[in-house]
Amino acid sequence: MVSTRQISSMAPAWRRLLKHHQRKTLVELCRRPKVQEQIAGFVIDFSDKLILLHRLDWNTFRLDGYTILRDVDVHQKRFFSRSTCWQVKAAKKWKLRPQPVSINLTNWETAAKDIHSLYPLLTVHREIRFANECWIGLPLEVSPRDFVLDNLDPNAEWTGPYSMKTADITRIDFNGGYENALASGAPKRPILRPRGLVQSLRGLRGLNLKRQDEPTRRKRGR
Repeated sequence: MVSTRQISSMAPAWRRLLKHHQRKTLVELCRRPKVQEQIAGFVIDFSDKLILLHRLDWNTFRLDGYTILRDVDVHQKRFFSRSTCWQVKAAKKWKLRPQPVSINLTNWETAAKDIHSLYPLLTVHREIRFANECWIGLPLEVSPRDFVLDNLDPNAEWTGPYSMKTADITRIDFNGGYENALASGAPKRPILRPRGLVQSLRGLRGLNLKRQDEPTRRKRGR
């Protein structure tokens, strides 16, 4: 892993580097010390705030869904660009080919809306507050202040709306094997009937939910 200054302080150079390697070079991004887990994959797209990766599972050496990270959290990076790297040889042998996906990366609100329109579930991480937890479900309301998820637990049971601060979100995953398997086994979502609650992102305003501070499920292992 090559050490750098905090990447957010060198945005122009970082942007050029991402553009140069976009969709063709395997990369590993490190967010330590704030977040321990490193994420590898191919950069599909990026904005001033967010980076979209076609994620690599090191255990199976297969591409497994997509991950969006906050640019501000990235402190180190490693691009596997030399032909002598075993990672490059393995990627070539296993024919890893990143697939583009159209997600608006302006902010978490636009990204969640596009994911919701294309995929059955998304996984939300708040890794700085809850290092080993995640939440899976469908977005009900997304604003600069609040992110409300219709939560799906590990037993594939809908447990109702769960509210969190949008600013706490560090990562969103979608279209991975776990999300897709959970979606295929989940029952039809119950109709949400509390006053003011609407089942989609459109038109949902004034939702009065008590914010939950305790996580609802354990994060799955890598």
